[in-house]
Amino acid sequence: MAEAGLSTTESALENQKIGGLQIRVAALCALIQMCDGYDVGSIGWAVPSLTHAWDLPPSAFSLAFLWSNLGVLVGALASGPIGDRFGRKPLLLASVAIFGLASLASAFAGSLGVLSALRFFTGLGIAGAFTGTTALTGDYTPQRLRATMIMVTFTGAPVGGFVGSLIVAELLRHYTWPVIFVLGGAFPLVLLLVIVVWLPESPRFLAHTPNLSARQQALLARLGIAQARVESHPVDIATENPVKMLFGQGYALQTVLLWIIFFCSLINL
Repeated sequence: MAEAGLSTTESALENQKIGGLQIRVAALCALIQMCDGYDVGSIGWAVPSLTHAWDLPPSAFSLAFLWSNLGVLVGALASGPIGDRFGRKPLLLASVAIFGLASLASAFAGSLGVLSALRFFTGLGIAGAFTGTTALTGDYTPQRLRATMIMVTFTGAPVGGFVGSLIVAELLRHYTWPVIFVLGGAFPLVLLLVIVVWLPESPRFLAHTPNLSARQQALLARLGIAQARVESHPVDIATENPVKMLFGQGYALQTVLLWIIFFCSLINL
């Protein structure tokens, strides 16, 4: 029964045309990625000013970068299972709220220790947002266009970093370092209100969720998906240890290669 429900859902999604709904999802996910890109770079833009404000050598701020990356590590490991269990939209709402509030609070940090702790939560939210946007974009895109659409949304991150650096360079002519984190927190928190209203939940998740609202039922009907009459559980939830699964079923080589690529990418960053 579950297999039939899943087959029907996948068949409906694979036959979708790219229209206004799919473009809206991709655009909102790209905006979230832009916030991610900005907040990844914010600590690097702030350090030159902070070395003078706090009378610390640049090397001391490696602690803040370390905790930021630890946050990314924890967020990357936790966000997938969380998105599977509670939905992509709640994951994205929580992630954007976390890194938005952490960035805003960083503007009032008075020491390196406080800033490093806040960078951990910033990294935590950034990783969750990367994971959530990728999964949600993929859920609204047929397989033949999925990689392309996901990469389109991923352009938001470098755009956010590039445009953000230009804005910060201009702002620092008139303001001090806290403005970097105020901007990095204010925009995500405003965007949070937008995605609450305009960002839909994953149709795969909704198809196996009981007691849907009228709006959620209308969304499934719009996509031509019948709600599966099965026990409530997310479609993509792992049935065993998810990390162990990455090294089974012929995925071991691909997993190791991807880990090496991302390791090198973070080292370079």
